[in-house]
Amino acid sequence: MRGEDKTSKEEFYRTVDQRVLGDEEFVERVRGRVKSGIFARRRRHGVSLREIGRGVGKVFGIPFGELRGRGKGSGVMEGRRLFSLVGREYGYKGREIAEYLGKDPAAVTGYMRREQDLGDKMERLILFLEGTRKNFNN
Repeated sequence: MRGEDKTSKEEFYRTVDQRVLGDEEFVERVRGRVKSGIFARRRRHGVSLREIGRGVGKVFGIPFGELRGRGKGSGVMEGRRLFSLVGREYGYKGREIAEYLGKDPAAVTGYMRREQDLGDKMERLILFLEGTRKNFNN
């Protein structure tokens, strides 16, 4: 690695899958160098796609049938984006999400590319889903 001139020091601190291994001191040092922060990842498939769909309905009032339908209203499109982004957070692949929604995989990829301004809504949906899981498991 030292002999390689093409890679900058910052490239080694860029996170791809948001994992850092090491003792606490090392992890804190790396977190300090990462500009965008390191976010907690959700457990892979910790919530089913069905539960995510129900959550979109309960939190944002968009029935699951509309998410799977042909409608292109702004609320429905935002619901699909939220569904897709939260699905990705729980480790689902775009192909799996597309199949569940009955949409083309390219459309789902497009939903995932446009996540700006949805951070707060994504967090609300995730908190709802996590709260539902905790209540169900207790």
